[in-house]
Amino acid sequence: MLHIGNLIKAEMKRQERTPVWLARKINCRRQNIYYIYEQKSLNTELLIRISKASMIR
Repeated sequence: MLHIGNLIKAEMKRQERTPVWLARKINCRRQNIYYIYEQKSLNTELLIRISKASMIR
């Protein structure tokens, strides 16, 4: 099974994005980003928000 949190963390690192950057883009606290990174799965709405944010250059 994929660990979605690890995949998100790896993609943010590949894009050279910080947890602070992602938190601002999805309108949450930085601490929540670390929680997201630990999750094996996420709800679809949150995953869509993260996906849209990561597409911003």
